Amino acid sequence: MQQYFGKSKGSILVETLSAAFIAAMFFPVILSLFKNTVDNCLRLYDTRTALQRICAAEAVMKQPVFFCGYGMPSDAAEYKKTFQNASSEPLSWEGPVSVASYNGRNNAQLKIAYAKREKCFTSAKTTFTGSGTVKFNQNLPSDKIKAAYSGEYAGIKNYVFFGGMSPKPVPLLISKISGNSLVLGTSSQGSFCIPSGEVLYLFCAMKLYAADGKLYSYDYRTSGSQPRVDGIEDVRFILKNGRTKQLAVYILARGNKERRERKIKLLDFEKDASNAELLKEWGRLECKKTLYASKTVWSLTNCVDTENFQPNTAD
Repeated sequence: MQQYFGKSKGSILVETLSAAFIAAMFFPVILSLFKNTVDNCLRLYDTRTALQRICAAEAVMKQPVFFCGYGMPSDAAEYKKTFQNASSEPLSWEGPVSVASYNGRNNAQLKIAYAKREKCFTSAKTTFTGSGTVKFNQNLPSDKIKAAYSGEYAGIKNYVFFGGMSPKPVPLLISKISGNSLVLGTSSQGSFCIPSGEVLYLFCAMKLYAADGKLYSYDYRTSGSQPRVDGIEDVRFILKNGRTKQLAVYILARGNKERRERKIKLLDFEKDASNAELLKEWGRLECKKTLYASKTVWSLTNCVDTENFQPNTAD
């Protein structure tokens, strides 16, 4: 028999067949392991995509939430009274933060009024009753504020705030703008003091809601509704009253992976009796992509109810 490298043809054939048999035995295991690895990578990538969308949506909300109610009354009646019971939004809202229905969905729209910090600050202490002139270290941003003239309806650009105003901060109506000074007034009774070095805050407000697979914001300082974050299928808001209000935000985001089951993937979301119905509702949504739910709770530290809060004295 002819020899090849010290081995016969028969020996080589046996070894080849043995190697092929062993490979055939382990091939399904290797294939399964490879498939599971690819599936896990795709799942992790899909989860990361949904998390990025959720984080982007929360980033849109952060500044309004952190400065919600800054320099303005928390109580709905006082809020409206401070703005002279105006009929236009956001001056007519039920306080600086409220939740409403949107497109047939309960608690699907957030109305939030907040303050935005400017770079200028007061150059001298000012004390006034009713109205007074406040001077600043530099010229004021005339494109962001507006004087309210007699006979006109006041709007969002007609008010400013000072956090250190005493005895308590209240919205101040601008009646005149002149270089680096403002003539400001309030309908609140009593004498008010604005210290030197006090930062100027502008009045801002927006509505937030989800529509057509996107998070939208309606900013009262810009041109109406604008899409902000893609991939947001729904958002819900639950407002909890107490000495300090709390806002729970439920976000439903989609990934890029095809949806194979109705079950919602939970991210930082504890299922309980309070949100079971919401998860069922979300599970019935017609969406071809995998859906992920998250929950975030924020304390609205500027919305403090000192009059109506009843502390829990139970042991």
